[in-house]
Amino acid sequence: MIEKGRILKGIGGFYYVKSKDIIYESRASSLFRIRNLTPTVGDYVEFEITDDNKAYIKDIIDRKNLFLRPPVSNVDEVLLIVSIKEPNFNTQLIDRMILLSRYNGVEPKLIINKSDLDSSGASLLAKNYEEAGFEVHITSFDDKESLEEIKNLISKKTIVFMGTSGVGKSTLISHLTDLKLETGQVSKKTSRGKHTTRHVELLEYNKDSYIVDTPGFSSLALDFLSDIYELERLYFEFDQFGMCKFSNCIHINEPQCAVKTALGNGELKEFRYQNYLYFNEEISNRR
Repeated sequence: MIEKGRILKGIGGFYYVKSKDIIYESRASSLFRIRNLTPTVGDYVEFEITDDNKAYIKDIIDRKNLFLRPPVSNVDEVLLIVSIKEPNFNTQLIDRMILLSRYNGVEPKLIINKSDLDSSGASLLAKNYEEAGFEVHITSFDDKESLEEIKNLISKKTIVFMGTSGVGKSTLISHLTDLKLETGQVSKKTSRGKHTTRHVELLEYNKDSYIVDTPGFSSLALDFLSDIYELERLYFEFDQFGMCKFSNCIHINEPQCAVKTALGNGELKEFRYQNYLYFNEEISNRR
């Protein structure tokens, strides 16, 4: 008998597929090895229940998108969680995660957390990213109004919570839902968070509402970008500055560059451009 369901978790070669409020421990059919395909958390699948009550995934229904980091598919929204302090934010790592999300076709929303530790710093960071075209929300665990605002963002969707270790992803999820997740402390020695999320899992907190709490990033290579032109295309704010003289302009040394003109007159944020230069060099040196 063929059923349809969604993979909530995958551990040790087993996939846990939810179908009609029942979760089936399933294995992937041998056909997947032949087709060089791997089922992923978030996949909608067709699976077969055998006479001895075992379940085998037979096919993957077309995906909306597929993230490789974290490995999850059919994502509706990415909430990029940033802490203003403990640990301190890093705009270069924020911009790397923005590139990862945009590369997978999802425009991230920034959530600036722990604003109670530095409200003016949180407001300034929010202003900088809002002026770069991003939707930004400021919150803290004791600010019920801001938490309600974020709750409205995640209803009836599959949401990836992305961020570095220690920014409060798991705690924030616990405040937004009835889910109680393991949380860790920020190391006083390194000022970095400790991992509490060890695998990727779809956590259902309401009907048709799923949260993905992912292991925290401490670094993120840009190996998912094939060349510097792909990098340039993912800096969406560049499009609003008009046409450069040269159609293949990469906005570094070319004359009559609209992006550098925007930088000079303050339309483009300096930190965004400096991160772009750093990423450009990183990709160029990879060749």
